[in-house]
Amino acid sequence: MKNKIKEVQDYFKAKILAGDFEVKKVSNHVSCIVVDGEFEFSIWAYFSFGQWSSDNCMYLGEFTEEEQKKGLELFRKVIEEDRLKKLKSEKLKQFNEMKKELEEAGLLNKEQ
Repeated sequence: MKNKIKEVQDYFKAKILAGDFEVKKVSNHVSCIVVDGEFEFSIWAYFSFGQWSSDNCMYLGEFTEEEQKKGLELFRKVIEEDRLKKLKSEKLKQFNEMKKELEEAGLLNKEQ
């Protein structure tokens, strides 16, 4: 049984470290991800890398130093991409609001 558990842990660790997951939610330190469309994991990626404690998910075991380094690099990219996506959305919303105000004030044609 221990070997089977280790096999499952290794499977999920490999998927995560390969970037084979969907991002559900991102914060500055913890990312909630989904592997294989149904298995959720909370991943800590700040000064170190590992699994954040989670009541509804299996424990993945310890990450080696190499896995931590790879994971930190990967999740810093995930966090940065999420930050840029939110910033872009915010800026686009501001742009559209300003454009609407200019149109209503007659300072901009609606075709522009």
